[in-house]
Amino acid sequence: MSTLRISGLRVSIAGKQILNGIDLEVSSGEVHAIMGPNGSGKSTLSHALMGHPDYEVNGGSVTLDGEEMLGLPTHVRAAKGLFLASRIWREELHGPAEAAALIERAIAAAPQAPEAPAALETLADLYVEVGPDARERAIDVHQRLLAQDPNRLASYQELARLYGEIGARDKQWCLAATLSFFRKAEPEMEALYRRHRPQRLKLARQPFDDRVWGLALHPDEDRMLGALFALAGAHVAAPAAQAPSSVGLRGRRRVDPIGDARPPVPTVVQLARTLGVTVPDLFVVLPKEVPEAAAAIGVLCRADECQRFVALLGKLPFDTMESGFLPLLLRTGSDVPDSVKLTLIEQLRRMATQKSNALLSTALATYPANGSPKIKSAIDAALHGHTVTSTE
Repeated sequence: MSTLRISGLRVSIAGKQILNGIDLEVSSGEVHAIMGPNGSGKSTLSHALMGHPDYEVNGGSVTLDGEEMLGLPTHVRAAKGLFLASRIWREELHGPAEAAALIERAIAAAPQAPEAPAALETLADLYVEVGPDARERAIDVHQRLLAQDPNRLASYQELARLYGEIGARDKQWCLAATLSFFRKAEPEMEALYRRHRPQRLKLARQPFDDRVWGLALHPDEDRMLGALFALAGAHVAAPAAQAPSSVGLRGRRRVDPIGDARPPVPTVVQLARTLGVTVPDLFVVLPKEVPEAAAAIGVLCRADECQRFVALLGKLPFDTMESGFLPLLLRTGSDVPDSVKLTLIEQLRRMATQKSNALLSTALATYPANGSPKIKSAIDAALHGHTVTSTE
């Protein structure tokens, strides 16, 4: 926690005394309103705090966490976390562009210090005020905010709007789809997502033949050379081929491409048939250092597979596993038994680490409205330190 302490501050301008011994203490998280008629010294206090050259400090002190601010350059004060609200920037500097440049200077003056979220929020607002030419800079600032806090909803919503203004429709739609999934999309973004989302997967009516491949042919492609590679490819690859077991793919992990209905399997089968190639061998695995695999399993696993997946908690690195736990907890269908989710919640509670608690907090904050009330209550109970049983 930081504390700004003003003691006996006396300030004058052009020889006229304005402030006569101001005392004020403000700590992190507090909001203080200073009220008074015009000319009573509200703006004078702000300017004096930031070191405006027209305002002379005649006495007193201003400390931030015990460090004296008076005498320090303005950009150094800002780098330490002391800066003015955007209204003052607009009124006292020559437009938002100059104000934004000053904040960037303050941030650059302390490259080792974490960027203050409040300063970045003000900076993003100022870049929006600058106009269309600064939209990319506003986007960059919101991305910096998200790097500090990936759950910052306001930045996702603002990025969706900014991407639309610069014509990046694909990025805008992706953000709209994400916000819709978490039920945080505003009406305009929800409408955008629904208007452009794929209604259904259109399957090829027949396998590719010479006519279709001809339509896909690049003007610079040499068909004769392509045919030669097609004939020689299998013979060239054969000496380098290895058995699946040599790369850790075991028979018990093999997937039946005809009988397995999980979305990726029929997709691969349909693609192979459309392209006229042999359906490849398919395996379900969880590589030890591939978080993307965990995420896919959390989304697609069936009851017994989800149970085996949860059982790996503690056996594989948590950083590898966690990307699959959140989608598993948020699934609303009956294909994942509540008992599996309750077991996972209790294991995460027992871990009692910052990352496990953060995962449970995110699950509670984004839990779908049509999800199981029992699971939501269990997550809340775990966050409060209560034991969760797989039968409750």
